[in-house]
Amino acid sequence: MKKFNFDKVAGIYDDYYNTDLGIQVDIAEKRKIKEYIRQLESSKILEIGCGTGHWSSFFSEQGLEVTGIDISEKMIEKAKAKKIPNADFSIASVEKLPFETKSIENIIAITSLEFVNNLDLAFREIFRVLKTGGKLLIGCLNLNSSIGQTKDDVEMFSTAHFFTADNLKEKLSDFGNPILDACCIINENKVLDTEEDINTLEIRLNQGCLLIGMVTKL
Repeated sequence: MKKFNFDKVAGIYDDYYNTDLGIQVDIAEKRKIKEYIRQLESSKILEIGCGTGHWSSFFSEQGLEVTGIDISEKMIEKAKAKKIPNADFSIASVEKLPFETKSIENIIAITSLEFVNNLDLAFREIFRVLKTGGKLLIGCLNLNSSIGQTKDDVEMFSTAHFFTADNLKEKLSDFGNPILDACCIINENKVLDTEEDINTLEIRLNQGCLLIGMVTKL
């Protein structure tokens, strides 16, 4: 099934992050992802599905050097227009990465692999280009979350492959021994994100809208 064409929404994609819910989600997701990018041993990253550069800007602020790729020409145009320091952008597909085997030190993909046509091929390509000892960090939408349960009602999500914790762990186990986490339980347009709100990993993995997986390639 053909995935959503992000060229259609490039001009309005960032508007979500200015809404009340979008602001809450963005703060929570970045707080959690920051815990994992601190573990990177190199500052160089390949960002898969960089879109308009929303996350690229955050990564740059954290001192990372970003090579961002996306298949959407209009999304890449938006990313380039932001003139993000230490970030370069180009059009490319994760299903056919234009990089040499074992040439990439770290790979990050935030809410992008859900939208590829061939997920198995995408993971094979990621495995091919990632160096031994390199880290893969993925943030993906959770099928069991409130967003996942209503995905078929949203055009952008209806053909997307949302993950479960077990599904994500299975994919990452081909690389090594993954660490799983999650954040952003949404309840009545409020993001529950503190330890008081979500006091166990099991609850986060079952209900958090963003699943997170990190693995070092063996």
